[in-house]
Parts: sequence; C-alpha cells; structure tokens
Amino acid sequence: MVVADWQPRGTHALAQEIDAVDPSALHVLTYSDIQYSFIEGSWATFGRDDAECTVPIWEALQGSELSRVAGVLWCIDGELWVRNLSQTHELVVTGGSTPHHLPPRPGSRRGAACTLPADRAMISAPSTGDWRITTMSMSRSQPDPALVPATVTLTRPPQALLPTAVALCAPLLQRGGRPSTYQEIAIMTAAKPRTARDRVDRLVAFYDQQGCQRLWRRLDGDDSNYGPLARLLVYRSIVTAADLALLEPVADR
Repeated sequence: MVVADWQPRGTHALAQEIDAVDPSALHVLTYSDIQYSFIEGSWATFGRDDAECTVPIWEALQGSELSRVAGVLWCIDGELWVRNLSQTHELVVTGGSTPHHLPPRPGSRRGAACTLPADRAMISAPSTGDWRITTMSMSRSQPDPALVPATVTLTRPPQALLPTAVALCAPLLQRGGRPSTYQEIAIMTAAKPRTARDRVDRLVAFYDQQGCQRLWRRLDGDDSNYGPLARLLVYRSIVTAADLALLEPVADR
C-alpha cells in the first residue's frame, strides 16, 4: 500500500502500469522494462520498499543506501514533477541543458522539487547505486497530427519489408516498451543483423518518401533513428497486434 502522506496536492490517482501504448498518457515512466502511464493528476512514489512504492527499485531492495520512499512524481498542468523525499541522499535529474540536483529533504520539511525536461529525462541517485528511471513526454515523443499532418496518407510497408516492420514494433504492440534492436529484429525475422539493419534503413526511406521527414527532425534525442518510425506505425495502426502472427513461424523454427 502506498503511503498517502506522500500524495502531492492536486493529484487524484496513482500512475498505472501499462503493457501497451496508452493514447491517454501525457507522460510515460520506464523502469526495468516496466512502464507507467501518467495522466493529469497522476502520481507515483519510488524507492526500495516494494509495499509502499508504486515503482519499487529492485536493485536496491536488499540494501539500505536508497531510502524506502526516495521520491515522488506527479503530473499537474501537463507537466511532470519530481520531489526528493529522502533525508539521506540526493536525486539527480538529467536530460535538459543542465542537470538538476535535488538535495536530501531537511527534517520534516518538504523536499526539493523540479519539473522534468519536456522531451525525456532520467532520474537517479548516484550515491545509492546504478539504477535509473526514465520519463518521456508523449506529447513530444508520440507521432500526432502536429508532427505528421493528417493530410499525409501512410500506406502499409511493402510485403518484403512487412516482417521487419512488425518485428520493429513488436515490443510496442506487446507491452508498450521500446522498439526492437537490430539484433532482436534479426532473430525475429531469421536474418543476419546486417540484413536486418539494411531492411530497417529501407523501411525508414520508404516512409521518408511519404512525407515523414519532419517527424525524424522533430524527435531529437531518440534512442535510434527508427524509434519514431516504430511509434508512428503503431500510433496510426499501420502495424497492429494481429500482424504479430507473421513472426510466429520464425519464432518456432
């Protein structure tokens, strides 16, 4: 049970764990391949107490360096905030032009807080171990009409590239995670990694020709040059969960 004392003012619901793309999410938190959706008024605590925290930090459960309830995140007016609740260690927020260092909470007073960078951010506490929480603003990271105009008509990938597109999007369709890596695509399509990379490059070029170049330019800092494409294909339902059946024969070999 999460301790209610940590609930920020103006919030009304805990962030929800998700296993697929949540179109209502304003922000998504990722930790250890688990994702949580934040809508307006959502909040979540994190720390080493898996009974009291929405997001338990598994690496720290057996230690004492990280506080039992180390911090709290909440979404107000569309922005995601983080507050340091620990009296013994810092929190560090990176992703913007300069890192934010939130010092330990002084006694019974409220801890230091800051908004998270608009696109994506990483929260850590270096003095407590090698763990990190990543947050992403879906208004910036997900393709929408502001990035890919509704007047742009996108078609299904060519048949020769369809299995590659499905493999690329598989984690997003199954659990809302990151797009597949080249190595993962190669395994799912029974191809060599270099062949998988070439096919992904051809897939990106195919959608470049359909007017998506501005999407690649707007989504700076993505973890790969094909990450925006994977989210676009899922967002527009060009590739769906039903297409995962195309990979099953490969997986059974």
